[in-house]
Amino acid sequence: MMETGTGSDSGVVSDPGRSRSSRRRRLLSWLLGLVVLYLLIAGGLLWSARSDVLAGRDALTTLAATDPLAGDLEVVRADLVQAGGPVSSGASKLGSPFLWPLRPVPVIGRQMASARSLATVAETVVDDAVIVVDDALVLQEANESGRLVALAALEGSLSRLNDHLDEADLGPDRALIGSLGDARATAEAQLADVGEKTAGAEVVVRGLQAFLGRSDYLILAANINEMQVGGGTPLSLGTIAIEDGGFSVSGIESVLGVVVPPGVPAADPDVEALWGFLSPTNDFKKLMLSARFDSWGGPQGLALYEATFGPRLDGTLL
Repeated sequence: MMETGTGSDSGVVSDPGRSRSSRRRRLLSWLLGLVVLYLLIAGGLLWSARSDVLAGRDALTTLAATDPLAGDLEVVRADLVQAGGPVSSGASKLGSPFLWPLRPVPVIGRQMASARSLATVAETVVDDAVIVVDDALVLQEANESGRLVALAALEGSLSRLNDHLDEADLGPDRALIGSLGDARATAEAQLADVGEKTAGAEVVVRGLQAFLGRSDYLILAANINEMQVGGGTPLSLGTIAIEDGGFSVSGIESVLGVVVPPGVPAADPDVEALWGFLSPTNDFKKLMLSARFDSWGGPQGLALYEATFGPRLDGTLL
């Protein structure tokens, strides 16, 4: 009997197809193992980032409950700094190139995008808020000569925070898993609260800068025995000059002897339409025909004063 083979001394017939199939199985096993290992590591990274994202939500809770210009700012700062570490860590983990392959995956990618946006926004807002608190602490300790510099710095940090709040994008908001969906909804409400408070604080700081720097206001003294729709009738006027926190009042006189030149435009068209038959633009006594002092009494008083006395003032006090 004779044996056949591929070599002169071989007695075994090799099967090239079976060898290739074996190599493919080994390769698939390796690939499957790598995929499982990747998913385990990615899952651990995402789970770790989850707690960091929730820390970001808690940091925003602290901010939403804080008055940027009052309270124990040292405690607020400590809370923000403590939360800042996890927030930055979460943003870094969720932005890691290691997780990029999961971004196109339909369900997982949407959750990641939302969590990443939430962490990034929280990181930015917390960092900005720490600077705001630092500037507010400096203002609290500033002496008279340093108040304006401290106010300017605080205005800048509040403005930067407000800009970032206006630009905040929390990512997808649909079909999110329970805790992530709740965190996103909570963060959205908290960002609105923080934005409202910081916008108000910015207005206050700008007003203080003008008030403590140099500003001139029209003073109107109203007699409550002669009530109009908006309040007492202004029967006296004068000016107050404010500089470096001090002030001086001058020029107090009765409006009865003041002659306003014709042609002063109406600051509020609605008042002119409703009360035009009373010629509301020619007399200081008619500044309270409307209760809308911000759109009528205040600006119209400035217009009358400028037309009558010359200089444009910075505001009106009644």
